[in-house]
Amino acid sequence: MAIAIDNSQPEPSTFIVNQYRHPINQNIWQFPIGGFNPDEADPIDAAKGELLEETGVKVGNFDYLGSFFADPGFTNQKVHVCASKDILEITDQQLEDVEVGLTFKKVPVSTVSQMITSGEMGDAWGMAGHYYLSSYLKTI
Repeated sequence: MAIAIDNSQPEPSTFIVNQYRHPINQNIWQFPIGGFNPDEADPIDAAKGELLEETGVKVGNFDYLGSFFADPGFTNQKVHVCASKDILEITDQQLEDVEVGLTFKKVPVSTVSQMITSGEMGDAWGMAGHYYLSSYLKTI
């Protein structure tokens, strides 16, 4: 999971993506996230790449915040969470073919909590990401 924080305004903002998810038959807002092979890639490098691909946001330093199991009742998939306040530039998305229709936006961090409550960002990964984001903001 890749969390970028824009501190250029009085209230920090972050970038989220919206895409259609077949299992729930609807679009949902999420933090940028993608799969990677831990034997071949570093979680920080994977997060940088995913953030650039899905949002066009290029960052410098990324901090590794931790990890959690996606759903240990179904899978051994582990989600790694990385965050950066070091935004270098914002360019065009570099979407893969399977990500057609994926959009992104920058929202105030306080909006993420509201989106979780309303269900617009109603996945467990978004809730976990919000936890990590809130904890990270206390350190910067």
